Amino acid sequence: MLGTACSGQPRGAVKALVSDDPVVRSDAAIRLGQARSKEAVDTLIAALNDQEEAVRVNVIRALGDIGDRSTLPMLYRSLDDPFYKVRCLAAHAIAKIAPGDAEAKAAVAKRLAAEDVAMAKVDLSWALGRLGERSGMETIRTLLFKGEPEDVRAEAAVALGELGDASELPLLEKALTDKMGLVRNRVAEAIDKIKGLKAA
Repeated sequence: MLGTACSGQPRGAVKALVSDDPVVRSDAAIRLGQARSKEAVDTLIAALNDQEEAVRVNVIRALGDIGDRSTLPMLYRSLDDPFYKVRCLAAHAIAKIAPGDAEAKAAVAKRLAAEDVAMAKVDLSWALGRLGERSGMETIRTLLFKGEPEDVRAEAAVALGELGDASELPLLEKALTDKMGLVRNRVAEAIDKIKGLKAA
């Protein structure tokens, strides 16, 4: 069914994006992102209001992959989506489309200030760093040591590694004493990544 609905990409996938089946809609969004189809932008924007969270997640990913700056106002709105994964991916898409953009930095920073989901705070702070705004770094540092759940602390370590700032190495080395193995592993990987970038 999916193959038939999305045949003749990207036109078939655009049609599939308004299917009654949320699985078809979600798959269509993925395919449109992979195709980087600018002709699908308007339909994808309309799908940001889809009732299914999984569809909205993949629509956001597709818009980030397509990279059309005209979608930024809609992505800013998605920073207030009820589902935290949509908020996170909207921030990622914004960072991908508009690095260094002042309005983009302000939008993500505003969402970060209002955010109450710890994992989302990591993603939003990471996106701020990718946008060239370092104010979110303190949030990541705090989450790494604050006694948050193991997966949150591990993700904070990953974020620091991906942002690649050598000034974070002393903090990460301190975190190697964390009681949880997953956190220690992610911290070690982050240290190796930053040192690799520094040496390159």
